[in-house]
Amino acid sequence: MNHREHTEIELEYDPSTGNYHFHYDPREEVPLSVLVVMAVGEIRGLDLETIAAEPLEGFIGAEALDALFPADRTTDFYDGSVKFLYKGCTVEVRGNGNVTIVPYISLE
Repeated sequence: MNHREHTEIELEYDPSTGNYHFHYDPREEVPLSVLVVMAVGEIRGLDLETIAAEPLEGFIGAEALDALFPADRTTDFYDGSVKFLYKGCTVEVRGNGNVTIVPYISLE
């Protein structure tokens, strides 16, 4: 896998599947919802102004997403996941902190 670092996240690209991955630690300062927006913006080559024009709220509640994977959880692993569409990507967040982003349409 190739590593692409952004300010707050390290995206991994799997050329065999075309998927991007990063790991989310809820004890970090930056909320999951913000990291998802940043990752999709990076994948799509969008600047922050462009990505901010269509916030996550139009697709999934940012506060609800952050609340699903809280920093004060009592175990290191949760069963379950949430999957949603955002900016031409399918985003899946798993309870173990793994986030997969699959671009499915071109925005050009």
